[in-house]
Amino acid sequence: MNGLTFEKMTRQHIPEVQALERACFDNTWPEDAFLNEIERNGAACYLVALQGGQVLGYAGAWLILDEMHITSVAVRPESRGKGIGKRLFWHLMQEAVDHGCEWSGLEVRPTSQPAIALYEAFGFTRVGVRKRYYDGKDDALVMWVGGLQASEYARRMEALRSTWESAEVRP
Repeated sequence: MNGLTFEKMTRQHIPEVQALERACFDNTWPEDAFLNEIERNGAACYLVALQGGQVLGYAGAWLILDEMHITSVAVRPESRGKGIGKRLFWHLMQEAVDHGCEWSGLEVRPTSQPAIALYEAFGFTRVGVRKRYYDGKDDALVMWVGGLQASEYARRMEALRSTWESAEVRP
């Protein structure tokens, strides 16, 4: 995808990230929550996917000791199905690997099949359910992946990256 870049979220990205949140989620984080994450939470890692300076997606996590807990992933509805989420998530997982994390976990709505398929492509497996996790109503699947420092995971990451690199060189 031409001109697609990934970088750390900054204060300047927050208005677009909040608009993206409103388009993707029923309940959104307030501006000060994102600001706190990127400017005061030393464990936080938030990335944005940009094209032409416009935020197309974002992903965030907390890197704590040998674990990365993924807090949120979103791509603009009109930009879905183009591999942006996959590339964005790849960069987030690479942050975990670079940080020395061995594990990563997340919660996801059981009805979010595209997200579940994405996480499974990165090796996440379903390990449990958190009852009424979302707004005290909807359950969440708990998914985990381990062995992020293993050579097998490095091969998985390389194979995932090659799927979009090979697509970009096709005429």
